[in-house]
Amino acid sequence: MTALTLEAILGPWELTAWEMRLGEALVRPLGDRPEGILYYAADGWMAVQISAPGRPTIASPDPLGGTERERAAAYASSLAYCGTYELRGDHVLHRVRLSTFPNWTRRGASSVRPSGRESAHPSNTPDRDARSGRQR
Repeated sequence: MTALTLEAILGPWELTAWEMRLGEALVRPLGDRPEGILYYAADGWMAVQISAPGRPTIASPDPLGGTERERAAAYASSLAYCGTYELRGDHVLHRVRLSTFPNWTRRGASSVRPSGRESAHPSNTPDRDARSGRQR
């Protein structure tokens, strides 16, 4: 087990998979190729936005508008949360403060994200070296 360092995880990460364990089953709620960004800030805060590819649009310019059916289809295919994080060996512990899934917010839920690049990789942004993932 190689312990993570703050320097190694800071900045944006592009999600490549999202899995959840429900009882004995390992499921991929947003399919095999979800889209998403995880962001880790130096002050200990983090944010995640995950979406299924090809989400339906809403026929309204109001982000809280549209029909009940349109909103249900759109919001059932995405998840966002933010909070604080803590490095624990080769894992990152997320402590949820706000979430589009209200159950996580009310319970103060936490999730452990493996650090392996099977679940996320550094985003190709101007301030990050795409090959090494290190900040420039």
